[in-house]
Amino acid sequence: MCNKCIRHKIHVVGDDFTITHEGILGADFLKRHVTHWEYPTKRLTIGETTFKLFPYKKITLAPQSETVVQATTSENALGVVHVLETRPGVIIGGCLVNASDYSCPVSVINTTDEEIEIQAPHVDIE
Repeated sequence: MCNKCIRHKIHVVGDDFTITHEGILGADFLKRHVTHWEYPTKRLTIGETTFKLFPYKKITLAPQSETVVQATTSENALGVVHVLETRPGVIIGGCLVNASDYSCPVSVINTTDEEIEIQAPHVDIE
């Protein structure tokens, strides 16, 4: 976890703004702060802190189905992911994982009668 704060002007937009990602770092941010991109390993270093970057990926869950997907994690560890309902009818099943490269496979269950589109989930490992 980063223990240093960076002050930078940001813009907050409404949910109706047509952006498919959770955020964008602009050229002004990248120029102002000491940054280094490692494209082959998908890592961004800002100062002394390195972040693993994950591509935005839409996952389609069929109605009444179970799908194994790659989830992101905050740590590389062996541990348990607890059951989590991410939204009504969409449940991440409890499982034992061994995360590497800040990701691990998890089971996602769609209990609804509708096809649902989600982003790769983020899970905590205990």
